[in-house]
This record gives sequence, C-alpha cells and structure tokens, in this order.
Amino acid sequence: MADGHAFDDLDEPGLHAPRKRIKRQRYAVAFFAPLLRRRRLERYLQALAAIQDRMGELNDLFGARGRYQALVAADPAAWFARGCLAARLPKPSHAPWRPAGGALRRLP
Repeated sequence: MADGHAFDDLDEPGLHAPRKRIKRQRYAVAFFAPLLRRRRLERYLQALAAIQDRMGELNDLFGARGRYQALVAADPAAWFARGCLAARLPKPSHAPWRPAGGALRRLP
C-alpha cells in the first residue's frame, strides 16, 4: 500500500482516508478469500484488521479529545476527561500511528 511509506508524515485528519481504504481493502480481500491461499490470506487479513483497529482507536481518541476540549469552558470536569485522554495518546512530537505505518510497510 503506497500510504505505508508516507504514513509517518500524516497529520491527525490525514489518517481518515487511508483508514477507509484499508477497510475497503480488507473487505475486498475477504470477498475473494475462497480463491486465495488460506494461510497467507489469514495473515494478511489479521494484519489489516490490526492496523484498522489501531487507526480506529486513534481516531476515536482524537475525536473525544476535541469534544472534551470544547466542553472545558462550560464544565471544569471536562479537564479531567481531557487529561485521561491525553495520557492515552503519545507525546505530540511522536506520531502515534507510526506502528501502524510500519505494519503497512510489512504487509505480505
């Protein structure tokens, strides 16, 4: 997948398009599963599923962080939730999706 090489440079919103393409690719490969070699197919689908799951988790965390940030002025308790979310995300200087990018480059 071409995005695997530029994956580390994506910003948070830029993750959405490759995530959708990975999902479509996973379902397309699953559709043709009866025609493909089983062992190799299973490894490939597992790798795609793991990447898709990680990207989905990050997307959810980014979205929740934005929603709680919008609430902090009206509800000080939102700071606590925002802090809990921030603890689950890597430091801003490190792209949190790099493991997914490496996994994309290693796909069979």
